[in-house]
Amino acid sequence: MSAIKLDRKGITMLGYGIVDVELTRNNVWQAVIEPIKDGQYTQKLKKITGKVIPEPEAREIYQEILNHKWLQTENLVKTGKLVAGSSLTLKEAGTEWMEKHYPAWKSARPTSWEISDHGEDDLRETPGTDADR
Repeated sequence: MSAIKLDRKGITMLGYGIVDVELTRNNVWQAVIEPIKDGQYTQKLKKITGKVIPEPEAREIYQEILNHKWLQTENLVKTGKLVAGSSLTLKEAGTEWMEKHYPAWKSARPTSWEISDHGEDDLRETPGTDADR
């Protein structure tokens, strides 16, 4: 029998995902872990950003937003702009990340899916992909 490391990869292998990162009053970081459900990250990002992003990409973006939330919170606490023991909300971190980092992230990871401001029914592949041939 082999052991599973409880890093992001090990957590994923067990069918769980990190859904938030919190800073405790003692300035200790902790991950909030929940079972992964189909479409979970698409729904979470729709709630945070108002955009519908297909699941594989949504999961990656969500992890980027969590990292951004953690780093920004740490910086804001260090500079005294945020009280120790508190953190940015996911909505604040998600909005900021989408505005500042999404365009560069997207261009570095081309995908065949479009992002929509509407419902999941609007997900469609972009022209010129293998699915159109």
